[in-house]
Amino acid sequence: MVSLMDEPAPALARIEDIRIPGPAGEIPARVYSASAATTPLPAVVYFHGGGWVQGDLETHHGLCARLAKHAGVLVVAVDYRLAPEHKFPAAVDDCLAAYRWARAKGRDVGADPARVAVAGDSAGGNLSATVSQLAASEGSPVPTCQVLIYPAVDFSLDTASHREMVEGHVIPRERVLWYMQQYLRNDADKTDLRASPLRASSLRGSRRR
Repeated sequence: MVSLMDEPAPALARIEDIRIPGPAGEIPARVYSASAATTPLPAVVYFHGGGWVQGDLETHHGLCARLAKHAGVLVVAVDYRLAPEHKFPAAVDDCLAAYRWARAKGRDVGADPARVAVAGDSAGGNLSATVSQLAASEGSPVPTCQVLIYPAVDFSLDTASHREMVEGHVIPRERVLWYMQQYLRNDADKTDLRASPLRASSLRGSRRR
């Protein structure tokens, strides 16, 4: 599974580095499209995994390029701020800003602002779910769809899988705890819905039907 992340990027009609306005300065991002046509494409705003500590545009370059090619979408990969230098909720703020930008200005890069999805793996899945809930709560257009790839969605860490997979061969519990310590500011952040979106009392309205 992990080796799939390292497959080289296919040749695309367009791969372009851009900057998106953010709450703490410009956010680096990268646009992927397999189409040279000028017709706006449905967009996927992609948030990479890495425990909110690791990962960047390069670690997920091949994955985002393959997604653009095989799904026929325009992918906007977001290089949000990382912990421990930038604690929670910095990553959330950057990802929400990138999603809002795609809705408001996506046409500038060839995206259809009426069809914007969010996607991400692990920490990126967490950020995708959180962005969807925040969009719904503020009355903004919610993502056309969410693609949550093994998302981390609850910092209570008290599920059966956390007990049974303490020595998990992919990410052992000790490593998960380390990521959490780098990302969150204090214990109170564990129950913040922007960190633990699974704790929301209702998921109604956080995705478009």
